[in-house]
Amino acid sequence: MIKEFYELEVWKMGKILVVQIYKLTREFPKQETYGLVDQLRRAANSICANIAEQLRPLSQFPSPSVPSSSVPSPAVPSPFPVSLFPFPSPRPPAPSP
Repeated sequence: MIKEFYELEVWKMGKILVVQIYKLTREFPKQETYGLVDQLRRAANSICANIAEQLRPLSQFPSPSVPSSSVPSPAVPSPFPVSLFPFPSPRPPAPSP
């Protein structure tokens, strides 16, 4: 059973991608340093950060009384067919006809 995000193969592949993006963007022209280079590097880093964020234990989520835009609402369906979250979905079951 996976206990930490860094044990996931997808996270490891994301870290490899980050290193490759940094190596690749080193060769970009200097005028792109704060444009395309910065955007590519931030996008690559966000892959691993998003995976790690989704695998936080439930106890680390803020309490419901504290609104936060970083914590997904259970009322909003996930756009992904497979959840990366290792716990059962907090969404209520669909009403039966």
